[in-house]
Amino acid sequence: MKRVRHGTKWPLQPRDRGGTMSSGDWIALGAALFAAGSCVVAIVAYRLQRRTQASSDEQQLNELIQKMQDGLAELNPGRSVTLQAFAANSVSLTSLRGQALEARKVIDRAGIKPDWFQNMILALAFSQTWDLASANPYWDGAVTAASATGNHPAHISSLAARAQFYYNRGLNDDWDLARKDFETALHELRADPDGQGPDLAAEQVATMLLRQAGFELDAQGERGAVPLVAEAFAVANSIAARWRQRNVLKALGNLVLELQQTMGFPSLLRDVADELSRQEGGLHAFPDETAAVLSAAQLPVPPDGSLFSGGDQPAAEHDPQS
Repeated sequence: MKRVRHGTKWPLQPRDRGGTMSSGDWIALGAALFAAGSCVVAIVAYRLQRRTQASSDEQQLNELIQKMQDGLAELNPGRSVTLQAFAANSVSLTSLRGQALEARKVIDRAGIKPDWFQNMILALAFSQTWDLASANPYWDGAVTAASATGNHPAHISSLAARAQFYYNRGLNDDWDLARKDFETALHELRADPDGQGPDLAAEQVATMLLRQAGFELDAQGERGAVPLVAEAFAVANSIAARWRQRNVLKALGNLVLELQQTMGFPSLLRDVADELSRQEGGLHAFPDETAAVLSAAQLPVPPDGSLFSGGDQPAAEHDPQS
């Protein structure tokens, strides 16, 4: 017998959706892809904007550094200046301080890490405008940046410059810090890491010793300066090339004479000569020209201050109008 359905429909079977996507699914996927694409575009745009801003900040900093460099070159470094020069310096210093403050603002805003030269210019600018608190981090930054890049001349230069800053600031332990910086600089010069040769290294050491001696004259007088100057002469005398040896010794003698005249230490060269005469070989260890200068410095100076006395004094030139 055949079975008959009396108006009854078989229930519909659910569609198998395992391998197909509805239009809603495609819309959702498209929205997700669009959102991801927009995110990528936004990231790229942000990075480009940051890169452009960073380039702009670097350019602004470099322009300020150039202006400060020019301003520092225009300052009158003399110990005594006229009222006109003082007024001109005051204007330059005001401009210099404004540029230094603006440069620091750019550095802080952009997170720039200044290189050795930028640190040096900023340190000098703040030091010259009497803002030593602001200058201190940039002196440290110059030393650190030069050391990190293995730039030995820059490292030595920044050590000597920071030592000068310490000598001038003169806080409780500043002079000891200055001497440590000079000691480090001298050690690096003697090591000659760039292989410049012993003669050039000796010339640089002698010059650095005399530079420190000038600061020691201000700090504690001849007691601190004389051993350094004597060592400078001894180092210069060790130069093998005779032409370089004579030139360096002559330059040292002239610089010491200038120091004793300008800084008010009339017996400086005599005291240096006395110190050298007590060392091995004495003054005879030096070339004849240098030995003669040092020996003459040991002679008593006449009461009138002249270098000659009695019949040794040269005759005055004839004045045709007398």
